[in-house]
Amino acid sequence: MFKNELKRAFTGNGMKVSLLIGGVINLLYIISMYKNYYRVLEMIEAIGAYRNQSLATPFDGWFLGHVTPYKIYYYNILPLLAVMPFAGTFCMEFSSGYIKNVLIRADRRKYLFNKYLAACIAGGFSTTLPVVVNLLWTFTYHSFQMPSPAGVSNLVGTKTILCNLYYSNPFVYCILFIILIYLFSAIMTGASMIISFFTKNIFSVYLIPFISIVLLEVVLQQKMANFIPRVFLDPSNNRYFIHVSVLCIIAFIINSIIVINGLRKRDCF
Repeated sequence: MFKNELKRAFTGNGMKVSLLIGGVINLLYIISMYKNYYRVLEMIEAIGAYRNQSLATPFDGWFLGHVTPYKIYYYNILPLLAVMPFAGTFCMEFSSGYIKNVLIRADRRKYLFNKYLAACIAGGFSTTLPVVVNLLWTFTYHSFQMPSPAGVSNLVGTKTILCNLYYSNPFVYCILFIILIYLFSAIMTGASMIISFFTKNIFSVYLIPFISIVLLEVVLQQKMANFIPRVFLDPSNNRYFIHVSVLCIIAFIINSIIVINGLRKRDCF
């Protein structure tokens, strides 16, 4: 059952749309960086500076390393990208009655577990693939060099909690944030599946997690801005990385328990 659910998740239209949107944002960023790259080269040649002393490292030139409109777009629609691939099918199967036919041959919890796991894997994949591809692309764009605290452009400040890790092993640093984005995407997927227990409206399943994040940002903006998703998922801000990681793990576990055990509100089993 799990293989079938996973195949549906990765071959469905939701996954294609999610990857297309992420890919377009990534492509627009790449185009803008190429334009900027050649502009910078012209300036360097004009003043006779050394190339490697003036250009950023691949890690600084990463999609999540620059403050650009495309980075903001990505974080703003991240909840939607996460739930598009497969979370909505949970609601549709409830509404259509298809689930009753499935449960004739399968255990309730086994079905929920397989559906939930496939949705989380697909949701995390759709949001992190554009980020991983862009990180690999930066190595064809920037000359390779390890980041240095004395560098012209740095992704991470020298007084942040994970600065030593970034300057000693930037690959691991970037991977940690990719994993955090994956985990956050799984949380959004689980939240949308929980909403499916309460509504037959597929648009509500897609939009409520997104709207909830927007409202959370408004509430936390003044005094707890570091706990806004677009802030704590940003590799340039690692001040509360450990705290946020623990909270995300707890939220994921709670989501998992609720989804796998089902809710009485829509318990048609």
